[in-house]
Amino acid sequence: MQALALSVFLALAFSAYDVVGHGMMFDPPQRSSMWRFGFNTPVNTADDFLSCGYVQVQYDDVNQGRCGECGDIWSDPRPRNNDEGGLYGTGTIGRVYEQGSLIDVTINLNISHMGFFEFRLCPKTSSEELVTQECLNQNLLTLADGTTQFNVEQNTVAVVFAIQVQLPAEITCENCVLQWYYRASSRIGDCGDGTTDYGCGDQETYVNCADIAIL
Repeated sequence: MQALALSVFLALAFSAYDVVGHGMMFDPPQRSSMWRFGFNTPVNTADDFLSCGYVQVQYDDVNQGRCGECGDIWSDPRPRNNDEGGLYGTGTIGRVYEQGSLIDVTINLNISHMGFFEFRLCPKTSSEELVTQECLNQNLLTLADGTTQFNVEQNTVAVVFAIQVQLPAEITCENCVLQWYYRASSRIGDCGDGTTDYGCGDQETYVNCADIAIL
């Protein structure tokens, strides 16, 4: 019943808008999606396509596979649109959690491309501080089963994932950033050993940031 209610709610949230992208973090709400849930933040109807500029841009000679911390093109000057101080980086806290708790994270994929999700946490000292990938990489979060990757096994459209993610026991913060990282595996690429296969080489990447507090 809960899954059905969530699916209906997500359908209603998108009913008035054209959705052409692939996916986003809905709970906690990522920066570009907060307007969908009643927050007084700028509207981004392309909030499900924060894909680092897409494959052709992400893997060009300048970006070399790198992504902005929150899904923007890496080579864009900071603050990028989804950075702190950017168009969608308003510093609005979307969710408050208890220290060391196991939290529910909801991911909505309009189009699933297999691959895996990872979640990272950066405990910033202020809402204005720019999140860095170095800070995020210090806290690769584990899931309820103790692993760090959630494998996407469906290759379909319109699927919602409810994932339990463990917050670190030692971290509290008023301005944390939770990062969702999704590396797809639906493209055939160079595996580096003379073979090609799905998931090898250059793949679509989606990245979102949510502003949360841990008390």
